[in-house]
Amino acid sequence: MLDFFQNLFNTDGFPARWHCGNWSSGHGWLHIVSDLAIFGAYTAIPLALVFFAWKKHQEMLFSRIVSLFGGFIFACGFTHMVEAVIFWHPWYRFSGVMKASTALISWVTVGVIIRQLPTALNLPGLAGVNRKLEDALSRQKEATEELARSQAQFEALVD
Repeated sequence: MLDFFQNLFNTDGFPARWHCGNWSSGHGWLHIVSDLAIFGAYTAIPLALVFFAWKKHQEMLFSRIVSLFGGFIFACGFTHMVEAVIFWHPWYRFSGVMKASTALISWVTVGVIIRQLPTALNLPGLAGVNRKLEDALSRQKEATEELARSQAQFEALVD
């Protein structure tokens, strides 16, 4: 196992992807550009999640899931970046480690989501909370109007 990790970036015995098969320029660049575009998006998503979590940290109920999901998305993106690099540097061992890491964080995320799902499903939805708030405000308005009427009747009696 130690030998594997010591040779993680050793490319002996592995040709660069350009030299595996008959890649046309268009076919190869389609893969490279697509993998790099996925990497870019999959880097932007966790950054946006981190920004959101930083702004809303006091209100977040499932910050652990958000963190795991961000890590999973970043790992997916990084794997795509490695796949693009393999066209020049055949880091197949490293690619395998990244895929295994992505799989591990994916399954940890699944486990945490499954454990948190009952709690999440018991939370009231925003629409339901808004309805209850509107009902409470309506009852408060009615009570305020009734109080004003009662006060006016009282003042009429006193005068």
